[in-house]
Amino acid sequence: MKLNIAKINKELKKRRWKNLDLARAAGIKSRQLIEYYLRTGTIKGAEPIAKAFGIDPKDLIK
Repeated sequence: MKLNIAKINKELKKRRWKNLDLARAAGIKSRQLIEYYLRTGTIKGAEPIAKAFGIDPKDLIK
């Protein structure tokens, strides 16, 4: 089980956000942590990213 990176990137593009905007909306203090979640695809990042998008974390896991 990993993060659905394609869905996250699609959502970022739709909102015209960069990784920094995503980190701010998720309440994470560093852009590097968001980039780590996206690079590794770890499930740990699903909850804060989903909170920023206002969707269910299960939707981000494939």
